Amino acid sequence: MNGPVRLLIVDDHPVVRDGLRGMFTGDPGFEVLGEAADGAEALVLAASLRPDVVLMDLRMPGMDGVTAIGRLAASGSPVKVLVQTHLLHVYAKLGVNDRAAAVAAAYDRGLLTPGGR
Repeated sequence: MNGPVRLLIVDDHPVVRDGLRGMFTGDPGFEVLGEAADGAEALVLAASLRPDVVLMDLRMPGMDGVTAIGRLAASGSPVKVLVQTHLLHVYAKLGVNDRAAAVAAAYDRGLLTPGGR
């Protein structure tokens, strides 16, 4: 990839968005293209801004991250999604939550990247 990684930050908490933006601002390897407060806004911005990576929270009011990830996958978007949530391990351990199944399906389709890899 040439140039910086182009990011879209999606979280319903402004302080989290501010913190994530602050982590990447000033690093020449990244460019924050925009921010969204829910999945619906993320879909609109992803279509118009065409980021390389979406940093996506799962639990948000309105359209949640799982639904947004599914719609990104259905649209054929090449964007990669990095899920940011402290609850993902809980969903996976329970094995009965539809969120875990949705995230696993998105991962299998190559839309999610494992943290730290």
